[in-house]
Amino acid sequence: MITWNQRHALAYSLEEGVRQADQKIVCFLVLPLQRFVTAGVCCINSIGIAATINRWFPASEKGTASGIFLSAVKFGPVLTPILGATIIAAW
Repeated sequence: MITWNQRHALAYSLEEGVRQADQKIVCFLVLPLQRFVTAGVCCINSIGIAATINRWFPASEKGTASGIFLSAVKFGPVLTPILGATIIAAW
């Protein structure tokens, strides 16, 4: 015979399993959509920056301006964790 505590524990574990599965499904569906939107925005941003550099900078400085912009893309993932940790520590 199953006691009330055993039934309660079984119901709780089933509910927790469904909740975790639901969260995984949501993450599985949302993350590809987020990556798609991010890629689209980054493409538009890159074209806009290239046009802006072409319009604002003289021919002798276009290479330097493009290099600074492209290096920022590479240094962002390096600096973001440091900046994030600093903000969290200060909060």
